[in-house]
Amino acid sequence: MNITVKELLEAKVALEILSGQRVKSAEKEARKLAYKIVKNIDKINQALREYEFNRQELISVYAEKNDKGNPVREGNGIKLQPARQREFYEKINDEQAEVVDVEIRQFSEDEIQEISNKYELSMQTLAYIEWMIAEGEAMLNPKVKLSPE
Repeated sequence: MNITVKELLEAKVALEILSGQRVKSAEKEARKLAYKIVKNIDKINQALREYEFNRQELISVYAEKNDKGNPVREGNGIKLQPARQREFYEKINDEQAEVVDVEIRQFSEDEIQEISNKYELSMQTLAYIEWMIAEGEAMLNPKVKLSPE
């Protein structure tokens, strides 16, 4: 499946949120779903290796450096050279717009229903993984019936 790096980064966040949730059931289906989530995180991490390498290279070029030549940390991130921030973000945006090919295990509508029943999820989390749904639609309301195509 061809997808942008930005969409992979968002999906990774959503899947990591799901992977940190406790599964309420030891049912076979719940274990299969958890396995699929973990496998997708692994596939996404593999697909993001080049992006992460390029991101680190950009940080080494655009970050302010301390006396030892290492990037200066600021909060949870890196302090950028003020005069070059715009250029850095343009390059990061270009990197995130790149399309990569990744083999993702798609979720069925039933699995999405199971996810929404078992986990407390935000709409944003579900939006980040929408492209992983086999039919392209999440059946979030159990009372809604999707008509077959």
